[in-house]
Amino acid sequence: MNTRIAQFLCIGALSLLLLVACKKYDDCPTGVAVLEEFVNDGQEVAIYADGKAYTKKRGLCSDPITYFDPNFVAQNYFFDSTGVYIRTEGGALFPSRNRYQDNFEAYASLLDVFAISIQDSGKFWTGFTAQSPDHPEIADYVALWQCILAGTCAFTDNKLELVSDPTNAANHCLKMHAAKPSRKMVTSKMSIESPMPYFVKGMDLWFQADFFLNGSTYPYSLVDFENPYFEQSPGPRIVFDGPALAWENKFGAKDKTSQTVPVTVPTNRWFTLKVHIFFTNTADGLLELWQDGLQVLRANGKTLPTANSIQSSLEVGISATDEENEIFLDNVRLSDVAF
Repeated sequence: MNTRIAQFLCIGALSLLLLVACKKYDDCPTGVAVLEEFVNDGQEVAIYADGKAYTKKRGLCSDPITYFDPNFVAQNYFFDSTGVYIRTEGGALFPSRNRYQDNFEAYASLLDVFAISIQDSGKFWTGFTAQSPDHPEIADYVALWQCILAGTCAFTDNKLELVSDPTNAANHCLKMHAAKPSRKMVTSKMSIESPMPYFVKGMDLWFQADFFLNGSTYPYSLVDFENPYFEQSPGPRIVFDGPALAWENKFGAKDKTSQTVPVTVPTNRWFTLKVHIFFTNTADGLLELWQDGLQVLRANGKTLPTANSIQSSLEVGISATDEENEIFLDNVRLSDVAF
């Protein structure tokens, strides 16, 4: 598999632009279209069509960072009349998938869940992130992912398991446990990931899954929809605001929309989360959330950081937490049409 695709990692928002220590401001570029402009924490930011991003002050631009490679689509995808294919490092093509269902009943072991080779084109999940006190840095948890998929090591503090349903032993599901992050860590994670989706501006995404929050604590985020080819993997994600579901954009001004009348997410029992996103970089983007069939949030706003962005990675589970958490996951469904 393409290492960059398979190892996509959720690290944060566009904060890199705010960490440049001694910015040099000069004339802003001419002859290159501006894709997006926004204000983040009081800092003006401009993203250009050549993939460069600048902070601005009094009409001048700082030295840029590369926000994306303008050729990222051609470099990573192949298109023909049969569909969209992911280019792998070996030159083989792997079909993308915008429609998928998984009840975790077809697997004999955890390793069976994941696509490990190009022959596994029928599988959807390619890896996981187990960022923890034992594996705090990117190199640490990427190495853990690689050795567990190779069958040469085991989980330590954060764990992912294929187990029986806590309420029905005949049903199988995934169990995710995340330890509380150490003082030197921003967050702890235990989530599964897929680079198979390919959604662009003007498309609808529908997602649904059953979650069981085991205990009394809530993670910060449950589902992330990301673009791994842009700096900091931007995209919308489903988060908690206290004990209720909310929507947060992990890009731009980092907008967060909470419920007007919050509906508490239950713990120690299954609940169903359903998500609908209409992707666009304009204010008429749409995100809708349902909890156990009840619509709890409908909000308009940008759902892509730029017009040329894509949503091509899905992260599900404990994708961020500052407390010890344990959840069960079952009946995942993804589609580009309503269900």
